[in-house]
Amino acid sequence: MGNGATVPPVRLAVVNSLGVWGGGEAWVIRTALALRQRGHAILLVCHPDGPLRRRAEAEGLTTCPIRIRHDLSLAAAVRIAAALRRWRPDVLLCCNERAMRVAAPVARLATRARIVFRSGLIGSFKNRRHNRWLVRWAMDRFVVNAAALREELVGYGWIPPERVRVIYNGMDPAPYRDRALHAARCALRREWGVPPEGVVAAMVGRLVPEKGFRLALPAIAAARARCPRLHAVIAGDGPEREPLAEEIADRGLHAAVRLLGRRDDIPRVLAAADLLVHPSEREGAPNVVLEAMAAGRPVVATACAGTPELVVEGETGFLVPIGDEQALIERLRKLQKDDFVAILKAMGGLPIIIRLLDLPLHEFLPHEDVKDPKVRRRVEELQEVNPMMGHRGVRVGISYPELYQMQIDAILEAKNEVPGSRPSIMVPQVISSTELEFVKKMVKDPSVRVGIMVETVRAAMTSDTLAQTADFFSFGTNDLTQATLSFSREDAEKKFLHTYLDKGILPDNPFETVDQAGVGKL
Repeated sequence: MGNGATVPPVRLAVVNSLGVWGGGEAWVIRTALALRQRGHAILLVCHPDGPLRRRAEAEGLTTCPIRIRHDLSLAAAVRIAAALRRWRPDVLLCCNERAMRVAAPVARLATRARIVFRSGLIGSFKNRRHNRWLVRWAMDRFVVNAAALREELVGYGWIPPERVRVIYNGMDPAPYRDRALHAARCALRREWGVPPEGVVAAMVGRLVPEKGFRLALPAIAAARARCPRLHAVIAGDGPEREPLAEEIADRGLHAAVRLLGRRDDIPRVLAAADLLVHPSEREGAPNVVLEAMAAGRPVVATACAGTPELVVEGETGFLVPIGDEQALIERLRKLQKDDFVAILKAMGGLPIIIRLLDLPLHEFLPHEDVKDPKVRRRVEELQEVNPMMGHRGVRVGISYPELYQMQIDAILEAKNEVPGSRPSIMVPQVISSTELEFVKKMVKDPSVRVGIMVETVRAAMTSDTLAQTADFFSFGTNDLTQATLSFSREDAEKKFLHTYLDKGILPDNPFETVDQAGVGKL
């Protein structure tokens, strides 16, 4: 009611027969708590063994556990009728078809309640004869969470348009904007094995076929081939968990895609992610899209049901056709370019040096058992005894030039979009001018300077020759120190460096203060 008018207390009975946890069940809890806070009385009729009952009782909501096994469950109908007579609701809200088919008729006979069906998923109320009969005899109103769902119901031709109302899902954005989430972001990314420069795509939802997670894996694999810093996490549980795990294994994505299971800390998950990928094939108005927006994360989603009503194309995210793998790949690539655009805009015309990919190749390999013999053989071929001195930096860029080309193209496209920007490109782990010349050929813009990080002993000793090709030098003292002293930093600091310092063998930690006599001369 508008104009400041107050709503008298209402007694509401909510019936949800599902024994699972998803967006619809989360909506029930949020709505019940908000209505209770406003002075209304809530009874929740729910599956006795489902997560909805556990969540509701944990919040102090009144529940009536009744198992509705099928549409003709007489025992359930009798128990619901008795519960409704005791509760005397003003409104009965049915949250799924089975709940409606059993609860709506007994409510019409046993109470004076207004009967409402709430649909949050396209196709959840079907065009069937018995539904038509129930609508004419028992149903008073329909509430849907997207205009696309209203169009579906009205399109049946036997539901009057005036009886269907769109009420979009509501949510509290505060938990997604908590300052403490920054620390959670760092902790979760370390837990997931994501390097500082990694890009994390989060997928959230029940692991069921209609959510499209398995269909998204080929796109993740293809996008990762062009952007190796891309990682993905999938938060949720359900019958698709094992098939998903097998698909991840078959595609060799162990190191890139992590199954998190069901999570109660979605604000933390989204804080640790850089974007949300929502590849669903069947939706209403997905809660997780709203949650991602509240967290300030861009969304790449299928144009399914009510999702286009939430995502503003090119502003809050991107929409792709359902099942279009190539479109999803291109959107992920564009988001990487947009990273560089944001960086260049933030620099405001000041010069910036962007270092090309430099991660040891072993970090991209599966660390668990691999079933596919072809993948297993390839993993064994790529394993290294000393990865920090192995296939990394420019060596990976020369072995797989498409990786560096993709990153360079994204930088150049971003430069063209940001007038006055001044990016330079730095190539890591260079030992010869021929390596640098190989990479410079990928840079089609002559105004972009290309330099090297001097972090190998050979680069330091032949710097006069490299200077004829490189536009600038930067010195990588960490790698130079490891090569010069024959120290592995991680091992030295854990095992013996403190002893060398305590006994005066070294005056300073060479990884904190440059060793002038050795590294300094280089």
